[in-house]
This record gives sequence, structure tokens and C-alpha cells, in this order.
Amino acid sequence: MTHVQEEVWLHYASDRLTPEERQLCEVHLEQCDECLELYMHALDKQSGDIPEPDMERLTQAALSRWDEYTGADPAGSTARCGSSPDRDERRSWMRHPVFHYTVAASITLMLMGSGVFQVFTQQASAWGDIGSQLEKQQRPPSWSEQLMERTTGWLAAIRPKANEAERRGQRDE
Repeated sequence: MTHVQEEVWLHYASDRLTPEERQLCEVHLEQCDECLELYMHALDKQSGDIPEPDMERLTQAALSRWDEYTGADPAGSTARCGSSPDRDERRSWMRHPVFHYTVAASITLMLMGSGVFQVFTQQASAWGDIGSQLEKQQRPPSWSEQLMERTTGWLAAIRPKANEAERRGQRDE
């Protein structure tokens, strides 16, 4: 397999290859780990060539676009972000979160006082009891339960014989 030169990878990284050459390089990258390392090296070299962005200029450009979008005075208006100076509306009291919390708490207290939640819990517990009873009725005894039953039966059968032998031993004395 022939490897691609590092110079070609530099051209690939800077997008200076024809579409056909780019396609060949991409196919080769999928198959060759050594060329992938060369490509990563080329990317590292190229990243050093990229100049740092002028943050002040970017900030000013973004703020001027924002001012154009909101229609605010680009000379430095004192209006808060998101509100225009000609529109000074107060928020309706029905849109305030405290109003929503108060309504929700009132409805909750009303439902609790009327016993709606108690009915729900009683029905849920009844369904749980019915479900556990059905589970016990439909479930066949497990292997361990059967083993315990047999063992208990054997012990019960052995114990009376032992008790009889003890009684006979006491009578003989």
C-alpha cells in the first residue's frame, strides 16, 4: 500500500484538493492508520497557522446585529435587554408564577379536604390486595416450598416414633 505524503494531507486539511483527490484521500484514510496519523499531524500544523479571532470586533458585530434585530438604539440605550423603550407594559398578574402556585395549592387543598385523594388510595390498596391474592392462587408452590413440606412431613413421622421409644424406656425403668 502506498502512503500519501504529508504535503497532500496539508492540502487536504486546507481544502485545496479537487473533489476527486479528496475522495481518494478519504478512502485511503479509512484503510490506513499510518496516514491517519500523518493527517492528524497535518491538522496540528495547520491549527498553528490559524490566527486568533479578534474578540472585540466579534462582540461589536454581535451587539450591532442584536440592536438591529430588536430595533434598539445602537448608540447605547439604557433599556433592558429584550424590552423596547416604547413598550413599557407590566406583566399581567395572571401570568405571574406566584399566581399559578397559589391556584395549584388551593385546588390541592380543596381536593384533599373533599377526600378525593383518600378514595384513590383506598382503591389502589384494594387493587394491590386483589393482585396479591390472585398471585398466591395462580402461583404453583415453588420447589423450595415443596421440599420444606416433605421435610416437615418426614420430621413429623419420625418424631412420634422417637416419643414412643422414650415413653417405653421410661415405663421399663
